[in-house]
Amino acid sequence: MPPWATLPRATDDNQTINQAIDESIASHNADAEAHLAVDEAIEVHRTASVVDHPAESVVNDKLQVSARRYVAIVDPADESAFDTLEGALTYSATVGGGDIFLVAGTHLIATTPLYIPVNTSLFGLGMGETFIESSTGTARVLVTEAVGAVDGFEPSFVMQDITVSRDEHAIRLSHEVAYSPMHLDRVEWYGFQESATATIRAGEDETVRHSITNCRFHCVSDAYMIYSANTDVDNCGFLAFEDGAKGVDIGFQSIVRNSIFQSGGPLGSYENHPWLTAHQPSPMIYGNIIIKNTTNPMEVQDNCFFTNNRIFQSSGDNFDIATDNNIVTGNIIDMLGTGSIRLITGANNNIMCNNQVDVAITDSGTGNQVANNVTF
Repeated sequence: MPPWATLPRATDDNQTINQAIDESIASHNADAEAHLAVDEAIEVHRTASVVDHPAESVVNDKLQVSARRYVAIVDPADESAFDTLEGALTYSATVGGGDIFLVAGTHLIATTPLYIPVNTSLFGLGMGETFIESSTGTARVLVTEAVGAVDGFEPSFVMQDITVSRDEHAIRLSHEVAYSPMHLDRVEWYGFQESATATIRAGEDETVRHSITNCRFHCVSDAYMIYSANTDVDNCGFLAFEDGAKGVDIGFQSIVRNSIFQSGGPLGSYENHPWLTAHQPSPMIYGNIIIKNTTNPMEVQDNCFFTNNRIFQSSGDNFDIATDNNIVTGNIIDMLGTGSIRLITGANNNIMCNNQVDVAITDSGTGNQVANNVTF
């Protein structure tokens, strides 16, 4: 290659070699056809069946929204992710919703109420791994939004693999959206320690069912952990943090099964828990372990199916059936040496049979069938 000084140039051309190189590179970069010939770099990259980038090098915001598993990721340590849950929710609202992933660690929320856009759900790395907490000494409220039912239904709301609030500055969830099912799975939640109906409250439309599965709840006396209808509560743990801790207040056609209501320690250090209440008839309660319950085992209206439960009643409390048309069968009821098992005056047309009890059952109602109960 001839030296730069010997190349033919105009007498007034003062361009240096470095300037010429820069000009050539700029021209090359502007050439839309550069490297597109067969076996050249961009053509090979474009046509390869597998694009070989370094592992985990393609970040979420470089994918089309429709191609993402998570519409947004909350990770303050990642420049391509959102620093806060609030920021991710705001973005989700602009793209029509989607799933949001919160990485392991504590995510503080400063806004209340904090609105969760339509069609948006929250996922973490696991209970005890991903935490959502209040940023200050003020309780927070998460509120799901509605867009207006389409063909009679709203998108569902899902929360999975997250622990919510570990101190007294608790967080409530309000999902009172008609036609929208709520699904909580592998969620740990600490009770709302201010006056409220419930820590978690779901809508009561009869056309959808909510599910709460594989969750852990730390219960207090200020508010029920769950208030909803048409809800399946399955394989959950409820642990009392104080006397009178409240469990679930369920409505029409709800099911509570395979769960444990515990009062600290094997038989509990706290007492008198209204673990199970029903504000509408026809709940089904079966297969549970219920420890240190308060007087009325169900606090229900009517038509409850209560079967195959293991019950340890609070010291000195009675186990009372106080309403009508309930079926109480196949349970083991241990009064721990005190209290009575009673169908009280006004409790009518109940069936109480095939239970194992440690004291005799007394019946002061009318039309009740009490039979085949075994005293141990």
